[in-house]
Amino acid sequence: MSKLAYITYFALTGAVAVVLFGHKMSGPFFEDILNEYGQISLVPWLKSYFIDEKVFTREELKLYNGIEKKELYLAILGKVYDVSKARNYYGRGESYYGFVGKLAGRFYDEYGKPTLYLYKIHRRIREAIHVRDNQVKLDRKYPGCNLEWNKETGRTVWCSLKSGGVSRDWVGVPRKFYETGSKNYRCACVPLGVPEDNVDGRFEIYEDCAPYSEKCILNIDEHDL
Repeated sequence: MSKLAYITYFALTGAVAVVLFGHKMSGPFFEDILNEYGQISLVPWLKSYFIDEKVFTREELKLYNGIEKKELYLAILGKVYDVSKARNYYGRGESYYGFVGKLAGRFYDEYGKPTLYLYKIHRRIREAIHVRDNQVKLDRKYPGCNLEWNKETGRTVWCSLKSGGVSRDWVGVPRKFYETGSKNYRCACVPLGVPEDNVDGRFEIYEDCAPYSEKCILNIDEHDL
C-alpha cells in the first residue's frame, strides 16, 4: 500500500478517535471504550456501531436517566453504553449528567437524527476504503520485485512467479513504477507489452538492464529503490 493510502486510511481512523475521545472526560466509561476498541481496525470498529443486539428509540433512551429507570445509559456514535457504575461522573448533578439518556453531540442532534458531520465522515470513510481497495488491486496487478544486495555484486532485483508475495502464472520484468500522482517509484514486476504510460502510472526500464530481462543488477546505492 502506498504512503498516501496509509495516510488517508489512518488519518480518518484518527479523526474518528479524536471526535470520540477529544473531550476532556475521564473515568471507567472511557477506559472501557479504549480497552474494547483500542486494538481494532477501522472497518470492524465501525461495524460494531451499526450491528447491535438492541435498538433504542429516542423515547426509550430518555428513560435511562437514573430517575425513571435506575440505569444510566449514554449514546455515542449511535451505540448505547451503560455508565451506571460511574455515577460519580454521570449521575444526576454531576459534570456529565447532561449526556445521559440522549443521542446528541457532533454526530447526532438532540432529536437523535444524524447530523451533516456524520454524513461527511461516512463519505470520507467510503473514500478511504476505496483508496485502500484500489491500492491492493494495484499491488496485485504489479507485484513488487525480489531484492538482494551484497558488497561484491551490488544490488539485484528480479521477478519470479511469487515475487511481491503474489502467486501468478506470469513472471514479468523489473521496472521503475511511478504510480499516478507520485514522484517516487518502487520496483514492480510488469508483464511484457504493458505501455510505458497508462492509467495506473509510468514505467521506466532500469539503466544497464536489458528490456526483456527478468533480473537486473543495479549500479546505484542500495537504499535508492
